[in-house]
Amino acid sequence: MIKQQTLSKFGKMSVARFAMFLAALSLALPLSVIGSATPASNALALSALVDQSSFRVLIGSPVHLGDSGVGDGYEVTFDAPGVNAGMRAVLLLRTRDVDFSNNVITINGVAVTNALLPHNNDHDGEYFSEIGMVENNTLLETGNTLFIGARNENGVISGNLDDFDIDNVVLMYRVR
Repeated sequence: MIKQQTLSKFGKMSVARFAMFLAALSLALPLSVIGSATPASNALALSALVDQSSFRVLIGSPVHLGDSGVGDGYEVTFDAPGVNAGMRAVLLLRTRDVDFSNNVITINGVAVTNALLPHNNDHDGEYFSEIGMVENNTLLETGNTLFIGARNENGVISGNLDDFDIDNVVLMYRVR
């Protein structure tokens, strides 16, 4: 039983680290190796690529969108110093009670894919970790705008808007 509890604690602590590693890895892709490489040299190459990344915390406390929240949209302006705009970026976030698939999340007007997925109703009230991809040539060094929009089930800003929470929004991007 003690061994099982220890493994459970280790697993919970490792999930967050694993998510950050996956995000950093997705920024590093494609990872090309020339010639024959040992696992140690692959790890060194990945480490060098991770060192070329930066991040910004865009939202650090829960924001409730929808009919009973801040309304149909929430906007954050941010800078991304030294961004390599030609590379994709990763948006990490936590969401709760997302019911409709037509909600929107954009950066500079470009949709962030897979960031606001509907949740199963069996898990109402639970936060879910989401990873969205930001297309290359979307980010600017200054004056970027993150927009999160609540919509109804038809994708329109009227009627019964989806009520959901968003929290811990972190943008990871490659620097020059």
